[in-house]
Amino acid sequence: MRVFTMTMFEKLTPFRLPIYTYESFLKAVSHYPAFCGERGTYGQAASFSDDQICLKELATLFAHMAQETGWHVAGAAVPKGYAGEGQIVLEEWR
Repeated sequence: MRVFTMTMFEKLTPFRLPIYTYESFLKAVSHYPAFCGERGTYGQAASFSDDQICLKELATLFAHMAQETGWHVAGAAVPKGYAGEGQIVLEEWR
């Protein structure tokens, strides 16, 4: 995926289980051709490039996944820099 590299995936998913790889992510989203594959023709969407729309879709997807999954490992210490409930502190994005 040209706008979402493996490096970006690794940075956004530092606490994922080993079975969740960049390759499996790409395989999963390939089953949804409209994901990063179309944009609206009216409103704000009309003024964005295809890449900008794709980045917005990716941001929405990862925000949703983070919110829904959180750090739900019973008895485990929350990793440094991780605020819990899917909220990663800003330092991880730099």
